[in-house]
Amino acid sequence: TAGDCVYTTLVTVETFTDWLIFFYFVCDIRIAEKGTAVTDHICIAVSEDLLSYVCRSYNVMPERVTVIPNGIDCNRFSPSSHRRDPERIGILFASRLDADCSLGAELLCKLAPSLCKKNPTLCITVAGGGSEYPRILALAQKANQAIGRDAVTLLGNVNDMPSLMQVHDIFVGVSRAAIEASACGCAVVL
Repeated sequence: TAGDCVYTTLVTVETFTDWLIFFYFVCDIRIAEKGTAVTDHICIAVSEDLLSYVCRSYNVMPERVTVIPNGIDCNRFSPSSHRRDPERIGILFASRLDADCSLGAELLCKLAPSLCKKNPTLCITVAGGGSEYPRILALAQKANQAIGRDAVTLLGNVNDMPSLMQVHDIFVGVSRAAIEASACGCAVVL
């Protein structure tokens, strides 16, 4: 209604859906605490699984939750008009590098020597920061030493993901990032 304020709070789920994020659209300044009954909040979840989690963990009535699947901005996430380097194969992994979501980066670093032996122009880029960054960096350095060149690059946090995705051929990852990479023209490995 006119004059009502809407506050947005970003909440990170802390269970098996740890990597999912959902938005609480709050109809007043009270923020629900985990386990309290939520009757005056409207929630938007990005999946049916997350809807169930929100209802179960926050005592939200299912009729107060709407599922809106992740979408992307196709004006930002689209193939580049510039051609990718045909002499190079580029693999991109993008995610937080925390214990629960860095396995893809770890596996790419460990597989890099054998992948580069079969594809000498292969380059692997890891985008993201987190608690596992130092460990993944050490794995990348070990892989590069075995390969004899800088084939694995860690960028840390990246602000312009569309440009990064547009210069890679293959994206390894999940969630909305996989959809964004696909829209940029990358083959996606989930």
